[in-house]
Amino acid sequence: MGESHDTTQLDRILAEPMLSQWKADAEQVKAGNSYLKYEHSNLQVTSVKTDESTADTSAASSTAEGGQTDGGQTGSDVTTTSTPSSEVLSSPTDAPNRPERATVEATITEKIESYTNGRLDSGSITPDNLRIRYYLTRQDGEWQIESVEPF
Repeated sequence: MGESHDTTQLDRILAEPMLSQWKADAEQVKAGNSYLKYEHSNLQVTSVKTDESTADTSAASSTAEGGQTDGGQTGSDVTTTSTPSSEVLSSPTDAPNRPERATVEATITEKIESYTNGRLDSGSITPDNLRIRYYLTRQDGEWQIESVEPF
């Protein structure tokens, strides 16, 4: 949902129903001659559960800092809140029994800037410390985000 309104990367990282929701949101923002700029830092994965596990798989110290995204473009370290980087999510993929679903809990600092007609909207910068639960599904051998919820 950045300045270029490029949503092509969403297909790679989001699964339904979240994919349709984000694409619809992006179209709505574009129609309003607006865009959003996300910046994420301090990502820490606190737990990973797969459909093959019954207990938390601690992922302590899986931290990335300073990533920035702009309309679906992946930052160097971190993607949007709804799209944690595949490197961080490698634990479920590496499991010998190849689970098809996973739940990942993480904390992250998110800053969103809202722009209209190319100008930063006053009061639109919203830095937040978030606790997010990501629900993942494996599609074509890759983990994708199906839904998210704050907790």
